[in-house]
Amino acid sequence: FQASARPAPSLPDQRAADFAALDRFVRDSYAFLPTKATDWNRVISALMPRARAARDDTAWVHVLEEALDALYDGHTQLNTNAPDSWRPVPYGLWVQPNNGRYIVTAVQRGALAERTGVRPDDELVAIDGVSVSQLYESRRPRFLTRTDPLADEWALSSAVAGRHNSRYEFLIRRAGRESVLTPSGTTPARDDVEWKRVGSDIGLIAISTFANRDVVPAFDRALEALRTTRGLIVDVRSNAGGDTANARPIIGRLITARRQYAWMTSRDGLGLGPR
Repeated sequence: FQASARPAPSLPDQRAADFAALDRFVRDSYAFLPTKATDWNRVISALMPRARAARDDTAWVHVLEEALDALYDGHTQLNTNAPDSWRPVPYGLWVQPNNGRYIVTAVQRGALAERTGVRPDDELVAIDGVSVSQLYESRRPRFLTRTDPLADEWALSSAVAGRHNSRYEFLIRRAGRESVLTPSGTTPARDDVEWKRVGSDIGLIAISTFANRDVVPAFDRALEALRTTRGLIVDVRSNAGGDTANARPIIGRLITARRQYAWMTSRDGLGLGPR
């Protein structure tokens, strides 16, 4: 046996090859690229030099994140991050612009924003001492060929999500008075499926994810425990999504005949194929 004499690629060449692989994956497999306002060619040409120049993992992750941010899609993200990376969106807090102000419309139960004390109808003024308007502008996707309200919506969601190492200190305006809110306590650990009786004869099952295959037998245990109740509430308000292979059998427990529950399609050339 004789080892190959080919030298290992240099770090810049390896980064460039990996970034090119990301480019090919998005072009070939990202179904919504044709509908985006993103000039993907500009994304690649602008960021390839930074990809080659990335000398450590943090710089490399940030280049990849910036490329994916150009697609302004909460489903399109890395499964790793640097300490100062922006959190994925949505992050338990929903805000709408209103004549230059930013009004909280919803706060997810158990989320960090709830532990900070933010409430619906609060005006969010600043996070960690930086105005929301400034954060919003900084998160607007680059390399767009046209305006897109979905890009603006993503940018605001990302701005209020903050970075992973953010203090998440909010300056809010409520009933004409400003106050600074900081997180308190810890987010309680939750099982993927939790159940209890509400009153004497109503069952409540809360499902926080469909990503874990164990949610199906857990849902069955919940049904068994609540089988004598008169009614059932299935709470998926805090559900982060997951796999239809796990959601489908849960749906199947609640119907008496086979029926369609979704349309599905796949990438086909530059767009989507038939449903």
